[in-house]
Amino acid sequence: MLAIRQAAQADLAAIARIIASAFGERKEPQVKHLQCNLVLVAELDGAVIGFAANFPTRSASGEARFELDLLAVDSVARGRGVGFALVASCIQSASASGADSLRALVRADNLAMGRICSRARLLRSAGPYALFIAAAKPVSAWASAAHAAHLVPVDTLTYRGIWLEGDISQAAIDQAQLRAQTEQRSRIGALIAAEDEQVAALLTRNGFVSVGAFFWWSLKL
Repeated sequence: MLAIRQAAQADLAAIARIIASAFGERKEPQVKHLQCNLVLVAELDGAVIGFAANFPTRSASGEARFELDLLAVDSVARGRGVGFALVASCIQSASASGADSLRALVRADNLAMGRICSRARLLRSAGPYALFIAAAKPVSAWASAAHAAHLVPVDTLTYRGIWLEGDISQAAIDQAQLRAQTEQRSRIGALIAAEDEQVAALLTRNGFVSVGAFFWWSLKL
């Protein structure tokens, strides 16, 4: 019988294996990452066959957001409703946490996850977004501080980073790099409208790389 429960340290090896199988890259979630994330695992006959990793953020206006960051199911267990069961449990956990909304950033070509989100009554954003990512790099402490963007610290299952939201400018990028350096964060991400060529060019000049098109799927709680 399928059971959804909170992940424990003993589950990390299985989670790493599922990540490698589903996403084609090896990432090693650590015990300390479990402490700042809600990680759920799907267990069948004593074996972990899937997981979902969530963490909290706040918008510029103070909205409490429950971020469904990673979800994957072992290839041998797909097509059995495991993904939907994990998403349903994430929604329950988000409601219990007092969050205002739950959201998931899903690749535009991930049709299976899109169907799961739709079935769980999440709404898709009207248009696609382009996700840009850069490695944190040293910057001068005197980098310009005046900007209108929202810098969001994120502590995920596999990395610590900064998200850039809102009005992205050179000053905002500089401050994100400075904060990443100060707080020992390894990655900076920016999600922009797919047609925003001006900001895309700015991010590219600063070493950001586009990693594809995505949709937001969200649910008000």
